[in-house]
Amino acid sequence: QVCRRAPIVTDWKMSFSRVWVCVVLAFLCCIHVVVAGAQETCTKSGTCAERRKGDVLLMQLKPQLKRGLEEAVPDPAALSMPACCLGCQHWCSPKSGQCHDLQAKSYYKPCARSQTIPGALLWADEFEGNEVNLSNWVQMTDVEEVKDGQLHYTDHRTNSYVENGVLKIVASCEVSEMGKYTSAKLSTQNRFHWGPGHRLQIRARVPKGRGLWPAIFMLPSKGGPWPETGEIDIMEVSGCVPGKVSGAVHMGGFNQVRETQSSNHYFAEYDKWHTYTIDWAPDHINWYVDGQLYHTARPSSADGDGPWPFREKFFLNMNLAVNALWASGCSESKALTCEDLGQAMEVDYVRVYELKDKTS
Repeated sequence: QVCRRAPIVTDWKMSFSRVWVCVVLAFLCCIHVVVAGAQETCTKSGTCAERRKGDVLLMQLKPQLKRGLEEAVPDPAALSMPACCLGCQHWCSPKSGQCHDLQAKSYYKPCARSQTIPGALLWADEFEGNEVNLSNWVQMTDVEEVKDGQLHYTDHRTNSYVENGVLKIVASCEVSEMGKYTSAKLSTQNRFHWGPGHRLQIRARVPKGRGLWPAIFMLPSKGGPWPETGEIDIMEVSGCVPGKVSGAVHMGGFNQVRETQSSNHYFAEYDKWHTYTIDWAPDHINWYVDGQLYHTARPSSADGDGPWPFREKFFLNMNLAVNALWASGCSESKALTCEDLGQAMEVDYVRVYELKDKTS
């Protein structure tokens, strides 16, 4: 009887083993399904759940999730921006990768992009021909007090003329009863003026050197006391600050007298050709050098800042000042001499466009 029951015991053990193997395999399959579902959830949701196994904290880090996050962030290269601009709004350092609000170092890279696009070309002077177009420009003949005498703006051909498609403004020593220096200031006053809703763009290169102050700026057509009625400096350069161009607005609460003007600078070799642009919207003005946004001015609601005067029409001015305090007040500078003059401020074109709404 024992011999007849032995195969029964053996069959039972084998059956039990098969059942146990099936149970284990089923359990492993369940685990695989749960893990796969968790991974799928992690990948689609963009976050991964934290789980504990004993005392060890596990975080699922999936390559698919990493790629998904990278694709959600704009690629600076695709936007023609420096690689360090990832996550930056204004400027970035290619050395440290940090973001900055201002261009404190010349090697900082601009990260801001224009949100406006120009519409139709409304007005332009390409400076073709042999003479200054007096239908577009007034050659001002006023006198300014400067550091060691007077500067006389003239309509003489020696101070402003057109040559090879370029306007040239030249400052020189020319002692007369009107002053010690002569130069030129061209203005669209009583000719043309513009207000919000326009882009003004000027391609120019200006001389460098102590005592020289080239500027492209706008003043209100209706006149009135400065600075309450406003001034827009599209581009100006101080002979005391080599390698920088500045853009600014002056108004009641923000102006040069109080040293509170809304301004910023851009590092540039300004004796090379550059394009200087402002986009003038009703509620702000943007400044660009070669398409790079570097400054924005907006109205302020603070008490005492005064009204925003840049809802009116302004006319354009271009001049080369000599020996004014801002351009020659460097403590280490020697006195300006006539040998320092004779360089030309050159303008390739002035163009005014309609300004369209912000792009998406």
